[in-house]
Amino acid sequence: MLTAQSRIALCFSIVLCSSAGVARAETPTPATQPESAPTARPDPLQEARKGLERYDLEGNATFALLQKLGQIAATDPEPARSLEARYLRAGAATDLIVISAKLGRPELQSALATALGYEPSQLTSKVRSELEAAALGPYEAPARNGVQMLDFVVSNKPFVSSQSVLRDFSWVESIAKAAKTADPNAALAALADDPCAKRDGSKVAAHCSLAIFDASSRRSLAALTNAAGANTSLQKAAREGDPLAAALSELSAQYASTLSAVSVCALPELSVEAKAPVALPASLRRTEGSSTLTIRITPTEVRSLLTPCLGLRGESAGKPDEVVMTWSTLVLPTTYRPYVAPLTGLGEMLSAQSDGSALTRLVVMADDSVQAHVLARALVSLPERSANADVSLVTRNAKGELQARPIEIARGDASSPNLRVRVRLGGYSLYVGSQFEDIPRVKTENGFSFDRAALAQRLAAQQGNPVQISFMSEVTSQEVLAALSSTAVSSQRVQLMIP
Repeated sequence: MLTAQSRIALCFSIVLCSSAGVARAETPTPATQPESAPTARPDPLQEARKGLERYDLEGNATFALLQKLGQIAATDPEPARSLEARYLRAGAATDLIVISAKLGRPELQSALATALGYEPSQLTSKVRSELEAAALGPYEAPARNGVQMLDFVVSNKPFVSSQSVLRDFSWVESIAKAAKTADPNAALAALADDPCAKRDGSKVAAHCSLAIFDASSRRSLAALTNAAGANTSLQKAAREGDPLAAALSELSAQYASTLSAVSVCALPELSVEAKAPVALPASLRRTEGSSTLTIRITPTEVRSLLTPCLGLRGESAGKPDEVVMTWSTLVLPTTYRPYVAPLTGLGEMLSAQSDGSALTRLVVMADDSVQAHVLARALVSLPERSANADVSLVTRNAKGELQARPIEIARGDASSPNLRVRVRLGGYSLYVGSQFEDIPRVKTENGFSFDRAALAQRLAAQQGNPVQISFMSEVTSQEVLAALSSTAVSSQRVQLMIP
């Protein structure tokens, strides 16, 4: 709260007070001028300013200052000084409420309520009223910012300030927590804008070095760099004397340190091929010992691409890391065996492409018109060395962006979970234990379609229980992937049964 802007306001009022004092001292009455100047009486307001440069979170010094500021606001005959005391009291109280919430120290709010003379249940509303009353003159903008801070911490309302210690801390905190979720890539992507999008959002800027990755991956990487930048900004504010930043700096640094070990295994932008090396932004690096193998199946060929996973770079100095993205291609046969078997040559191509790389993730995507049995043949062609990698099928979300869903590949002898879905030409068969439900296709303006909404509703009612998806060889991959997208939550364990 007592940010650079509010400190400027304080300096403004200090100059006025000092100038008046100097003027009086320079024009003494000759007849009454003493031989030596009397000792100046300490200014309680100036002492309060000095005391609030750092908050005492372990003792009572800060709370005593807030009580003193309340007395000054009520008794000082100068309106400017009274207003400043009111703002300082309300601003510091706001900071302490934020600190109490973010550090998990409820005793600070209890002590604050006692110091201000409020009931604990009324503390936030009373401090909010004090801020609104102090939002005058040079304190209007910082006081309004303080109201937003309270609303954000207490009610989680949007916090729109572009420059704020609380905004920086909240970014670091939320991104660090997102990185620990079951689906960190999706969680991170939800917290940042596309760094390559033009301002009008119409298309991707051609000069953006991250344009070789898909939009969701770009946002995930942007979240990491945003968190690193926010922590740097907060630490700088702490060094420059911001008391709120100083109180939150240690926890912010702890959150930021956890992000140094986070890597994003980005998906490629399918329309881009980077045969020449592409330099990464200075804030990012290739993560040693981790990579993603992307496999795309079209009606006529299988294409594969190896990309490194990326993480934050500790030092931005030196030559940026580079990435080369070149697709390998295998032409598909025109006829297939009547049973699902590996595609000739695909395992060898994938092994050669990933040779010497530690696979972290293997993602498979199929064009909508590809039949499901071709997808199945590609999945059983995965090289043995990929057994330790996470395998995912790629679908598209409502925005048309790529979204990877982890799966377990199973054959006929695998044990089946209690919840099972079979994709047929005529619709879905849903099994819950011994109970069976047929979800037929529904008639639409364009003919008969799979009732995906009904399947999603039924699966949501199962509250994320493990599910097995099987399919007839004649259905398209699009319908298999649609069934996968209907699973209730991204962390739901999905077993894909290969016929």
